[in-house]
Amino acid sequence: LSEDVEILMIERGGYVSFANCGLPYYVGREVDQWGSLMITDVSKLHGRFNIDIRIKTEVVAIDRAAKTVTAKDLKTGECSEHAYDHLVISVGCEAIVPRAIPGIFRNGHFTLKTMEDTAAIDQHIAVAHPSRVVVCGGGFIG
Repeated sequence: LSEDVEILMIERGGYVSFANCGLPYYVGREVDQWGSLMITDVSKLHGRFNIDIRIKTEVVAIDRAAKTVTAKDLKTGECSEHAYDHLVISVGCEAIVPRAIPGIFRNGHFTLKTMEDTAAIDQHIAVAHPSRVVVCGGGFIG
């Protein structure tokens, strides 16, 4: 990275850097501080590398001929267009959920990949006080 060039990072989620392997430890209360899962944040990355970071923003179109990216602010719904000289696509991933299983999307069923997933599970535990849990698939928690 160079602080001398204009760098725009667009992130659909609300966090740019967290310890995803620590998420199950937080849910299981082995890690008790939410903030300890954070590796860095938007302001630190901007301060250190001069990166313009847009969180909770989704790329909705790429015009390769015009060399532009259209981004949608997920909080406001507002779209903006950004020109680029070079484009790096780092799409990440989402958990695979087998949609053919009846009831898979019922209340109390979760994936665990993001900080947002962790918050949803944490909130469910606080409200529902479940006494049993089943983990289907291990991934990085297995």
